Amino acid sequence: MDARGLSKKISSFSPIAANENPQEVNLDWADFHTHVHGLPLSKMSKEMAVFIGTQLGKFVDADMDDAGHVWGSHMRIRISIDVTKPLKRVLKIRTTLGDEQLLSFTYERLPNFCYLCGCLGHLSKYCELRFADDFADPGRPPPMALGCGPLIFHQVEIGTLPPLEIPLSSPHLL
Repeated sequence: MDARGLSKKISSFSPIAANENPQEVNLDWADFHTHVHGLPLSKMSKEMAVFIGTQLGKFVDADMDDAGHVWGSHMRIRISIDVTKPLKRVLKIRTTLGDEQLLSFTYERLPNFCYLCGCLGHLSKYCELRFADDFADPGRPPPMALGCGPLIFHQVEIGTLPPLEIPLSSPHLL
């Protein structure tokens, strides 16, 4: 699936087979490049990219050299995301020593994004949550100078997310 940000609106495209009804094609998934922050250089591998991609949605590809190495401060992967659900901004994983590591994500070229519900396709001022009886306005969204506009970058405290349990035999351990 390919998503185009036309005037900050999300448009999703999908190939259709000759015998397929166009009205039954699922357009809820769109591909985005995602930056993974907080991952040690030694764990920036294809296996880890696939693991993280499947935690965020569906893994599509990873930007790596021919040997499968990533050089830089973050790993860039392409994933397919269900646009009807809120974006995942952080992922907590456990190291082999039992420590918890917090990975954060930035998404490239996001269309309209709601800072209230975390979903794509509308702005905060049009969010259904704003019209709920128990709505409490969280204030203004972070300014563009903080790098939070089209590349939303958000971290939460370690204690606020349930840990992702990875088996000790998993190749994804840090």
